[in-house]
Amino acid sequence: MTIPDGVQSIGRNALRELTNLTTLEIPGSVKSIGENAFSYCHALESVTIHDGVLTIGNSAFEFCDALTSLVIPGSVISIGENAFSCCYALESVT
Repeated sequence: MTIPDGVQSIGRNALRELTNLTTLEIPGSVKSIGENAFSYCHALESVTIHDGVLTIGNSAFEFCDALTSLVIPGSVISIGENAFSCCYALESVT
């Protein structure tokens, strides 16, 4: 899934527990990813966050237990508590 360019914020619990989500691309137009925005997306394997995103909220990707690959740009200035907790398969963080 690619979040459409122009979206500025992904709200709290926005796509929580989305069972069929396997890949995610977040454009630089997004400035903030809310608390629990993608938590419990158990099939999510890959996340790319583009330059421009500033904050990743608490538990934003918690229990994304299939997540193996993650790209976080240098524009990110804040990552909340437990943002990636219980991502047991995580092998690559860039």
